[in-house]
Amino acid sequence: LKLTVIALSLACVWRIALGDGARVRSAAILAGLALVGILPRAQQVRPQIFSVLCFSALVLVLRRAEKRPAVLWLAPPLLAFWANTHGGWLVGCGTLVLWCAARTWTMRTEGSGYGGTLATMWGACAAALAATLVNPYGPGLWFFLSQTVGLSRRFIPEWGMATGTLTTLGVWAIFALIAVAAIRRADRATRLPAL
Repeated sequence: LKLTVIALSLACVWRIALGDGARVRSAAILAGLALVGILPRAQQVRPQIFSVLCFSALVLVLRRAEKRPAVLWLAPPLLAFWANTHGGWLVGCGTLVLWCAARTWTMRTEGSGYGGTLATMWGACAAALAATLVNPYGPGLWFFLSQTVGLSRRFIPEWGMATGTLTTLGVWAIFALIAVAAIRRADRATRLPAL
């Protein structure tokens, strides 16, 4: 199960890189760096491995939705699955809402006909948020996570600061540099959603 989840996560990273125009060598390097980032979270079979996979899949969906907005309708079943496997779906919901807001801003500044696209985008976003309620606890899951998520749980190493260990800080630093370089290379129209 762990190897399958890791392989699927890396496949998503690979597809994102190739879809964004990376050469095979660059995609392989990025997938290798993703593996380095994934391995500390996947040492044991714990529910968090599903968040690694679901976040990778969500980013793939978002990148594809920039060209074909209807692809965003894959987000609701993804978030329904995610909400039933690990609490990291909160990060997925936040990422989805921020991406939709950035796309809305970008489309409005471009000034082209975007009404139908916005309706599709925000409809899929609302459906994805609602899909997280499809779990054995219903809205109780949201209430539970609102009480438990925070930085006050110092005994959970995954919730600590990225500066906690050199390996964690190193991986975060490498990805931060890659992100900054990618954003600098993006044209003005795609910079905000890329961020």
